Amino acid sequence: MLKGYKDSINTVFEQSDKQTNKQSVRQSVKQIDIHEFDWMSENYKKVFFFLIKKDIKRTQVKDICKGTGVAYGSVRNSISALVNEEYITKPERFRKGMVQGIKYSVNNHIAKRFIKYYKKNTD
Repeated sequence: MLKGYKDSINTVFEQSDKQTNKQSVRQSVKQIDIHEFDWMSENYKKVFFFLIKKDIKRTQVKDICKGTGVAYGSVRNSISALVNEEYITKPERFRKGMVQGIKYSVNNHIAKRFIKYYKKNTD
């Protein structure tokens, strides 16, 4: 009884070479079109580029808003997404006199690839 059961499974899952080849070609084309930064919204990209370009890795959310044109809530969401993907470290709060803001680090390996991608896709 088991032998017949196995034979029926094998016949159910067999595919013709023609179908398998077409499927493989379609899958490989889809994979080629996907870029590692395509998951990011335009706001995420603007915020990440702003954070990369800052010489001193300290800023205020309102400054990110002014520099990118992205709304306050969207900047906060962008920062959360960038932290989750490990593009930046989780921001720490800092205070210097009357100024409060965030301090962060950027993943330089990702940042280098992103700058090339961003400049290519925004020009």
